[in-house]
Amino acid sequence: AEEQLRLQAQVLSQVEDAVIAVDTGGRITYTNQAAERLYGVPAGEVFGRPETELFTRRWADPGDEREAWDALQASGTWRGVAVHRKRDGEAIFADETIGTLNDDSGRRTGTLYSIRDITRQKHAELELRIKDMAIASALEAISLSDRDRKIIYVNRAFLAMHGWEREEDIVGQNISVLWADPEEQKRVSEELVRNGAWSGEMRGRRKDGSTFPMQLALSIVTDEAGRWICTMGSGID
Repeated sequence: AEEQLRLQAQVLSQVEDAVIAVDTGGRITYTNQAAERLYGVPAGEVFGRPETELFTRRWADPGDEREAWDALQASGTWRGVAVHRKRDGEAIFADETIGTLNDDSGRRTGTLYSIRDITRQKHAELELRIKDMAIASALEAISLSDRDRKIIYVNRAFLAMHGWEREEDIVGQNISVLWADPEEQKRVSEELVRNGAWSGEMRGRRKDGSTFPMQLALSIVTDEAGRWICTMGSGID
């Protein structure tokens, strides 16, 4: 049994997620090395101390606390995201799994936390949402199309300019539906491929078939390796 316990401790010490165990009184009985690194507190300083010595929790949603305790009572485990404020005042987003610890007779002896810091991921998601909202709200008509020239995104200004009511009605269609002159489209597309960008005046086409002059800027969007991801168009009437 002792050998098994040593093996378990060795495994837990090497996992990337922070692992913390507390007894039924909320006192810390175990922290692995990842927990020490994440919260910046050596295990010896918090052993036997309340878990609040490592962090205080702010639930992301007011109903999450009740949901967590209900899940622990029903199944013995819960997973979700909460904000942890560390002892030094830093706040992090924590993806945590909480499980009950039981002895051989099924009596609860404590709680086990497995915690992963997802702060960078959350900040990246927020940055993407802000960019998405900025593009969606832009006054210019913005569109994205794939390498097969199929439309994959348009913003509200684009819909208004080209006379479409819903994004889903035009997404998936070929960009040719936007051009009044097929020859002009072919010429511009060839120049775009050669130079990676194009800008100038062209005649656009609305959903009802009517045409109008517009200023259009096209650019090829690439990833870090220089691979073509999509084409972005930005236009004004």
